[in-house]
Amino acid sequence: MMLVGVKRAILMHPKHYEQMYPYPLYHPSDRCSLVDIHRPDYRRFPRFKELIGQGMIADAHPGEVLYIPGNWWRQIENFGQTTTAVTMFEGGHGAKASTVVPAAEGTE
Repeated sequence: MMLVGVKRAILMHPKHYEQMYPYPLYHPSDRCSLVDIHRPDYRRFPRFKELIGQGMIADAHPGEVLYIPGNWWRQIENFGQTTTAVTMFEGGHGAKASTVVPAAEGTE
């Protein structure tokens, strides 16, 4: 749930795995794309061009919840200098909260 600020999620269905050009398995960036989605190099990643118009964009504002299904490719962008969100991850036998990091002093 967004508490402060606005986040944009750019989402791509998992069926587009090959066109997303993931890093190799066991690479530190495994499950991330090699493609800069804002400046794609179509010579290096020609199949990424097949995805033009295939993605979804969702903006989350304070009080809103954005559900992202498992295995979906996503790029999350912040608008403004400050955003605060509560994130839940599904896994195992139910949902669990992510690590909570206290706000810096003077930011309340």
